[in-house]
Amino acid sequence: MNSILYITSFILIVLWAIGFFLFALGNFMYLILVIGVAALFAGLIRRPTVV
Repeated sequence: MNSILYITSFILIVLWAIGFFLFALGNFMYLILVIGVAALFAGLIRRPTVV
């Protein structure tokens, strides 16, 4: 987890899990999950490949 993108996506996913299981704030938690997963996939796609 060297990249700030991975750290951000990890924090967002953890916040989603906490909110979903403890507070159940409704659609806001799904929005946080979608943002976290999108950031993770964006990081995987943009990561340079080693040849």
